[in-house]
Amino acid sequence: MKGPITKYEINRLRLAVIKGQIMDQYDTYDDFRKILFPNIKLNTFRQWFKKPYYISDHRLCKMERALGISEHVLTLILNKKFDLPMGALCKIKGIRLTL
Repeated sequence: MKGPITKYEINRLRLAVIKGQIMDQYDTYDDFRKILFPNIKLNTFRQWFKKPYYISDHRLCKMERALGISEHVLTLILNKKFDLPMGALCKIKGIRLTL
């Protein structure tokens, strides 16, 4: 039996998708960070990936948009992982997939 679905797990999955796209599109995390979050230190940026409960939906959406990750693709990935309708998952967990 699967455990409860937490916002932590959802953020962890979203960050995994983002991380993969950063590695595909940029040479380093720092290159991406400098473009999208120039006022955020590299250490802080890395902490978001290590501790997904520290990052807001707004920042996740901003990174997903900058990397070209569509809401549709993200919805498919989350539906496959959690086997729940995305609307219900968003409402229950209070997450946003768009800005």
